[in-house]
Amino acid sequence: MQVLCDIRNFKYLIQNNKSMIENFFNLSYVCLSRGDTICNFNHLAKICEYFFRKEPGLCINFIIHYNFPFRLIQNAEFEYVHHLLLILFNCSEQSLDIGEVPFNKMSRYCIYTNFFLELTNINLN
Repeated sequence: MQVLCDIRNFKYLIQNNKSMIENFFNLSYVCLSRGDTICNFNHLAKICEYFFRKEPGLCINFIIHYNFPFRLIQNAEFEYVHHLLLILFNCSEQSLDIGEVPFNKMSRYCIYTNFFLELTNINLN
């Protein structure tokens, strides 16, 4: 994570490994699909947020493709997971201008998948 914090390092990594973000989401999906996964979702959410800040359009596509919001709410006991969800819906105190197209994609995804209904059910139970 420390290497990614420097913008020059991030640009260098992206230039030399164009699929780094895709690999992150793919490997996260594979790990989270296993029933016996033990990991700190705070770290996962922070890395996801970092990539999201750098490449919001690309990350939204992977977040939707891998059904990431549902995986996150299954592990909502981690503090940073809540923060990431707020960022995805542009409700965080640290505003992030992700653009209208990615925001609309995320909104449509949540409507079509009944994400908000599932989120409400988890919070009420």
